[in-house]
Amino acid sequence: VPYLRERFDLGLDHEDAIEVFYNVAVTPWLSVSPNFQFISPALDRTLDSSGNFKNLDDIYMAGVRIGVRF
Repeated sequence: VPYLRERFDLGLDHEDAIEVFYNVAVTPWLSVSPNFQFISPALDRTLDSSGNFKNLDDIYMAGVRIGVRF
């Protein structure tokens, strides 16, 4: 990996990720957990369809988990 990092200047470094969530008990058998994630990828560049390097952006992701107990 050090060879690739230096040779191709891919921007391999550390990755940062943060997740924030809250668990809501709607009923005794149903829970809902909204969440938000922020990811700063370790790989800063990737190849596009024409074979050129392009920069990767940070990722923001929102979601909802639903749990049902039987």
